[in-house]
Amino acid sequence: MKKKSADLFKVISKSGGPEHPLKSLAKRTEENEPQDVGTEKRASEKTNAEKIQEESSSKNPLPLSSRGTVEIRKEPDLNETVRQTFLISQGKLETLKNIVYHKKISGNIYTTQQDILEEAIDALVEKLGEVPDRPEEEKKREQQKKRGRKRKS
Repeated sequence: MKKKSADLFKVISKSGGPEHPLKSLAKRTEENEPQDVGTEKRASEKTNAEKIQEESSSKNPLPLSSRGTVEIRKEPDLNETVRQTFLISQGKLETLKNIVYHKKISGNIYTTQQDILEEAIDALVEKLGEVPDRPEEEKKREQQKKRGRKRKS
């Protein structure tokens, strides 16, 4: 049976599976390297990870293991735009597109569907008056809900 070129580079490890040839080369060089040479590295031979570790430890004197995680809770910005997917009837979507088209041909060429939806919500709020906020429990429940699309079973 003719060997493939990829088979020439496979080395069988002790566990029986293929091992990358560079991995076995690294093991051989570690075995041949004296112990005292590895402990005394010059500054130019330091790896990037060691340099970053050194810089972070000089800025913060506490070791990484004793540093606690800090949770930063950001208050929601009500003027921030977010992406939301919702269902709308075909007729209402066509009406929305017609409104956008009418505004564009009458001079406001930068009108978008988002602008029209925001105007409609503002008009509804004016019509309804003061709308009370949802309770905090409801907001927490919404955040804990599973996000993303539901999978078909």
